[in-house]
Amino acid sequence: MTTAKAIEESHPAFALLPQIGALPITQIVGMMHALAVAPSALEGDKWLAVALPNGTKGVAEQAGRDIVDALKTTMTNVVEHVKRDEILAPDTADTAGCEMFARGYLLGAGLDPAWRKDAAAWEMVGWAALLTGGAGDLPPEMLAKIGGTMEPLLAQAREDMPYWIAEARKRFASPNAKKSVGRNDPCPCGSGKKFKKCCMT
Repeated sequence: MTTAKAIEESHPAFALLPQIGALPITQIVGMMHALAVAPSALEGDKWLAVALPNGTKGVAEQAGRDIVDALKTTMTNVVEHVKRDEILAPDTADTAGCEMFARGYLLGAGLDPAWRKDAAAWEMVGWAALLTGGAGDLPPEMLAKIGGTMEPLLAQAREDMPYWIAEARKRFASPNAKKSVGRNDPCPCGSGKKFKKCCMT
């Protein structure tokens, strides 16, 4: 794991995100992790519209291209890390960073209707709901287990982020997973490559 600051500093273009009204980079990276393991692929660059709700208005054209390129590169990096059961997330001691990452993860998971409709799969985002204070999103049996104080549970949720992301990847990596993307279609990670030459392998 890494720090939220390291994620923010990974590309100079990310310093411009607040200026254009984009989601915070840590939240975007959380969303990217959910999309990297989601049961169905998000078409094309639709995730960019979520990350950059106002587009790249407010910066020079080249700076806008740099932002988009940096985000696509980061998405490719996230996909590669997730394939190895690694994550690019804030350190577990960074509670605010972990909460922001979890917000992004919930956002990304919510973009996939197939994920939200599968109650057993949705339990795999319970850690993120917990970290964001969205315990109402948790199944009743999980809520019953919580009881008592929340801090040990929150600390455990921060610690377990890599485990749950890896479990989601394994669950959705069946032969039918991501079937909505053909091998010659553009890769859903936004790299610009064909799916067969990018995330399919």
